[in-house]
Amino acid sequence: MTKKMTRIILGAILTLVLISGLAFYAYKTVGYTLSSQEAKQIALNNAGVNESDLLFSRLEKDRDGLKATYDFSFQTANASYDYTINASTGDILERDQETSSGASHNNTPSSASTSSSTTANSSNSANTNTSSAAISPEEAKAIALKDAKLDETGTLNLSVQYDIDDTVPVYDVEFIDSKAQVEYDYKISAQTGDIIERSQDTAND
Repeated sequence: MTKKMTRIILGAILTLVLISGLAFYAYKTVGYTLSSQEAKQIALNNAGVNESDLLFSRLEKDRDGLKATYDFSFQTANASYDYTINASTGDILERDQETSSGASHNNTPSSASTSSSTTANSSNSANTNTSSAAISPEEAKAIALKDAKLDETGTLNLSVQYDIDDTVPVYDVEFIDSKAQVEYDYKISAQTGDIIERSQDTAND
């Protein structure tokens, strides 16, 4: 192999290394208009949590396709949270919350659970199945809509389902924000009205 050929090969290798390095740098930096602290504050504000209340937190850069995102997970004495935030706009793409008191009741639904479903227009049929509930389906629906900062007129596919989840009576409330096309899913205690779990995701994602 001649010296000229060796130089050409080495030059090609160095070029590939440089291109790979630039591509990796772009992947990690392009689209991150928000700082990690700004993304963290968006999640904390949405959850109504102070940073001083955190027992654990982890924030990582990620990609949803080509979309730059921050994945922020944190835990307080009362609940654990997982957020995916658009690193360019600050929009919350996904949100999950699970209360500490309800964790043992929601990972594996009981095979013996019984359920009946109701919507806003059929709450009367649900009353025969909610003898263990201290709050009504309408109240559970109102709690979820208030948390999502939505009015019922701005939702699609709204449903309220009463369920016995491992002896614990709950309401599963689901709806779509018709304007933002964001899907919400809530699990609400039928005894206290507390939000046990909640998730938020892009509709048809």
